[in-house]
Amino acid sequence: MTLGAAEVGRARSIGLGMAGRLEQLRDKGVNVVWTVHNVYPHDAVHVDVELEIQQRVADAANIVHVMSASTVDAMNGFVRLDSEKIVVAPHPSYKGAYVDVVTRDEARAMLGLGPDEVVFVLFGALKSYKGLDRLLDAADILAAGSPEFRFRVLIAGGSDGSQAVREFVNRALVHPNVLIESGKVPNDRAQYFLRAADIGLVNYERSLNSGAALLYGTFDLPVVAADTPTFREGLDAVSTLFVEDGSAEAFARAMVASVSLVGNEAAKQSLATHMERLDPNVVSSDFARNLLTRLH
Repeated sequence: MTLGAAEVGRARSIGLGMAGRLEQLRDKGVNVVWTVHNVYPHDAVHVDVELEIQQRVADAANIVHVMSASTVDAMNGFVRLDSEKIVVAPHPSYKGAYVDVVTRDEARAMLGLGPDEVVFVLFGALKSYKGLDRLLDAADILAAGSPEFRFRVLIAGGSDGSQAVREFVNRALVHPNVLIESGKVPNDRAQYFLRAADIGLVNYERSLNSGAALLYGTFDLPVVAADTPTFREGLDAVSTLFVEDGSAEAFARAMVASVSLVGNEAAKQSLATHMERLDPNVVSSDFARNLLTRLH
């Protein structure tokens, strides 16, 4: 057996052992609730093993919590979800979770951004599935095709250490339209990146849900997002511009078009109403009531 095969076997054994313990707990009368957050873990190396374990967990669970109804279809072909077990509770906002006291002007002054620049932000852990290279390609297209368009891409988050992300960081560091902080951002510093921005970016290549999108909404930012059923369901339609396809050209066009959402009163009101529905107290109370109803 090669070392690689040994590692796979060990990972599979640990994962299936965990699933087996969940099955034992369920058989003893303990209710098992599983939240489907991603198709499979972002850093998965042995995807087939991850999916095998997830299927066991899904089968063991009394309740499968999804953050959008379209998750069931999105998981088709990866993990079979029993529709009888499904409880839908959306990803809540981050209201009250982050320090938020600086103004836009203060945040831009701190980061050295001009008041007239259109600032796009990509906030959160830097991982390849977030379309990092496509983002820089889109920035190149914008800079070359519309030299009069004053914009900056603000990137903040810790690298996952992969070769691909290291190369992305190196490329971003020397890009004239990019400002990057490739380290974990403390809670009280997040506000500088979010308040300095005009538009949030969630044009991911693979994702079911996006905590970053809800963080952007918490800080009143419209969003450029990948066009997926789960994002269509979870994000506010008026304040979100969905990218028409996976190309860098489409991403660049969407970035330019999203400028129309900045300062748009209809978009601002629609986003505010949407975020009120995603208040953590509202979401958690509804979720708790649904769980109690289903489990008793």
